[in-house]
Amino acid sequence: IRYQIPEDGRVILEIFNVLGQEIRTLVDRDQVADEYSAVWDGRDDMGGDVSSGLYFCRLKAGDFHKTIKMVLLK
Repeated sequence: IRYQIPEDGRVILEIFNVLGQEIRTLVDRDQVADEYSAVWDGRDDMGGDVSSGLYFCRLKAGDFHKTIKMVLLK
């Protein structure tokens, strides 16, 4: 998952299922304004495999918020 943050600050990148339940937190740290990438291996925070389907990726960086749809295929 490639992302770019517009300003320095706390960055949170999370994965949610279609029910709005948080599945995984990929990033939760301070970062400087730049381009980054993160890898989601199809597992939840407990290390369990999640099923194929539609998921949402939410990026929060200061006042900036963006959500994208993703399809996980196995």
